[in-house]
Amino acid sequence: MLLVNKTISNMEFDGVEVAAVVALDQRTSEQKEKIKALKTENGELRTRLERLEQRIGSYALAVKAE
Repeated sequence: MLLVNKTISNMEFDGVEVAAVVALDQRTSEQKEKIKALKTENGELRTRLERLEQRIGSYALAVKAE
């Protein structure tokens, strides 16, 4: 007769825990990379916006002067 072990050992729990930690670490690394890219993009967009605002401001002053 074949006996089937229906218990879960500590080693199996440890394996699941390690897999979960590895997955969380991977996700965290990916999120850090995305955040860094978004911060860079945000800085570039902020610079472009400031330049546009300066041009609009200069244009508005020129129109008022006419």
